[in-house]
Amino acid sequence: MNSYLDCFLFFPLLLPILQIERSFITREASYQLPILDIVIIAMAFAIFFEEILPKLDLRFTRDTWDYLAYLTGVIFYFMFLRAKIKSR
Repeated sequence: MNSYLDCFLFFPLLLPILQIERSFITREASYQLPILDIVIIAMAFAIFFEEILPKLDLRFTRDTWDYLAYLTGVIFYFMFLRAKIKSR
């Protein structure tokens, strides 16, 4: 569990910050990240952390189970956090 908790929590922590930032830019208090943006961001970060970074630095290792942890984190964000975050 400890090995995958950081991968699971990455997107539930990152995406609300990005959503709040974009709501300030667009000046829409009820702005929600589009699903396509969420999918692209999740794929880009997962590929970077699991495919590219381990080839650049030997301190990092590739683990296919991390993809599942990222996916469950995105699903958790989408189901429980996406609609509840509103800027002031």
